Amino acid sequence: MSQTATETRYTRWILLLLGGITVLCYWPALRCGFVSFDDPTYLYENPRVQSGWSWSNIGWAFTTGYFCNWHPLTWLSYMTDHALYGFNAGGYHLTNLVFHIANTLLVFLLLIRLTQREWPSAAVAALFAWHPLHVESVVWISERKDVLSAFFFLLTLLAYTKYVTSGRVNFESGQEKELNSSSSPIAPSTSEIGRRKFYILALLLFACGLMSKAIVVTLPFVLLLLDFWPLKRGGSAAGFLRLTIEKTPFFLLSVGDSVVTWLTQQAGGALAAVGAVPVSGRVAAACVSYLRYLAKTVWPADLSAVYVFPSASWEIALAAGAFLLVISGAALLLRRSQPWLFVGWFWFVGMLVPVIGLVQVGAQSMADRYMYLPSIGLFISAVWIIDSLLQKTLSNRPEWSLKVSRAVAGLGVAALVFSIGGSFSQIRFWRDGETLFRHAVDLSPNNYLALNGLGNARHEAGKLEEAVECFSRVTELRPAFPQGQFNLGTVLLEKGKVQQAVPHFEAALAVNPRYAEAHFNLGTALISLNKLDGACAHFADACKFKPDVAEFHFALGTVWLNQARVQEAITELSEALKLNPQYAQAHKSLEIALAQRAAPSAH
Repeated sequence: MSQTATETRYTRWILLLLGGITVLCYWPALRCGFVSFDDPTYLYENPRVQSGWSWSNIGWAFTTGYFCNWHPLTWLSYMTDHALYGFNAGGYHLTNLVFHIANTLLVFLLLIRLTQREWPSAAVAALFAWHPLHVESVVWISERKDVLSAFFFLLTLLAYTKYVTSGRVNFESGQEKELNSSSSPIAPSTSEIGRRKFYILALLLFACGLMSKAIVVTLPFVLLLLDFWPLKRGGSAAGFLRLTIEKTPFFLLSVGDSVVTWLTQQAGGALAAVGAVPVSGRVAAACVSYLRYLAKTVWPADLSAVYVFPSASWEIALAAGAFLLVISGAALLLRRSQPWLFVGWFWFVGMLVPVIGLVQVGAQSMADRYMYLPSIGLFISAVWIIDSLLQKTLSNRPEWSLKVSRAVAGLGVAALVFSIGGSFSQIRFWRDGETLFRHAVDLSPNNYLALNGLGNARHEAGKLEEAVECFSRVTELRPAFPQGQFNLGTVLLEKGKVQQAVPHFEAALAVNPRYAEAHFNLGTALISLNKLDGACAHFADACKFKPDVAEFHFALGTVWLNQARVQEAITELSEALKLNPQYAQAHKSLEIALAQRAAPSAH
């Protein structure tokens, strides 16, 4: 049998093993339900998702900044799932798993095409598939955007690799050269026009990735890293400059999506906390977070759904920053002899930049889900360093070949089995929201984010007293946390304690004046206190800051109807029905308003 045939046979077996073991590892996830952590907003309380595909909903997906994000393809995937599965959470988990399996196979195929090294490529793909840090991205339904954006990210890298290796273009000393088959592992196979098609395809796939999640904005930098190794392009300053210019359309897409993301998050209030932590504090926290990500990659213990900002001293932050500089310096110095260290390390560092906390979005300091793509860089560095050391040892001591190979293989299998066990264990915490956040609170009893999540889960389960206990503890630990104040006010309002609820809504709005839900609930409380003018003002603010929520327009229309402002009521009730055509109460109120407007003409 020829070498090519043998490699093909191994490749197929590796693909089957990667896919099959990943299915077994994540099969328990199909029995998990929805969790009270973004799932209500994204899925089962979202009328757009529930009403499925329509021209109106497609337009909404591409124009909305709902929930502080712009990711139209993610919304369309949820609409598809709802059409297929309704409210069966297992179906949504199955879709996430299918994408994760596809991503695993794409990692393997990408590295095979880039490096021609089968077993190291398989090891990286296996670590990607089964590492416990990736459980959150796969099992959390609301993180569909992770697995979906990764799918397009990896397809983009494959298309770009095909563009480069079809005809094998290299940039040396500012000159573009065609390499013949003897100098390239892949012989020229397509025309220049055909090769350019792969470039355009890569751009289109990248655009799809950006429309799934903005974290892939760093892809142009990843392309430049791959140009250095293993594609070995741009061996001079002029060559690197031409490679950078070659990426101009990718950079333009990244900049455009970054601007859209910034504006969307700012409009939704996600950036309201910017300035709450000074720049120096954010830089220090970022350095510590990088080390925490490294530590959890090496030893994935005590994984939590939410992490608060670490209360690290300046000494620890400086030590963390110094460590990062040392590793980065070593990667630069060894970039010729160990190019995989340079590429893998800066893949990890660079891809985390948008979510490392330098721009403060939300209250979390880090998240397991943020490592879904950046971890590939660490896996590449680790596997190729081990492979390099192994090859060097075997070349110097050929008599050790069998023993060393078996030892390395045994350690590799042990590491993968450990990863599978950790993932299998971590999946069980995602059974439901209360289990998830109970675990997080057990890990860190003063984690106000975990307590807030636990309160939400208990609130959703109808355990109002226990929810009040959680939210009260949250407001004690972090009085300026608007979600905690809002949640406590909401539960008190449901319990009929209107006077007690109002100050908590006001406290939430004092921190984040654009908090639409807080305006809405405060308006609801003021109606109970017969303060209609105040309620009307807050309902109007809710519609202003989140105009695509039907309930907000219905509430404002109802107040105006009660105040005999019929035309204003008709406008708002019509908008509510435009957003949710199945809104029965809005239909009834609109009929009443139209009847009142027509009443004078009857005389």
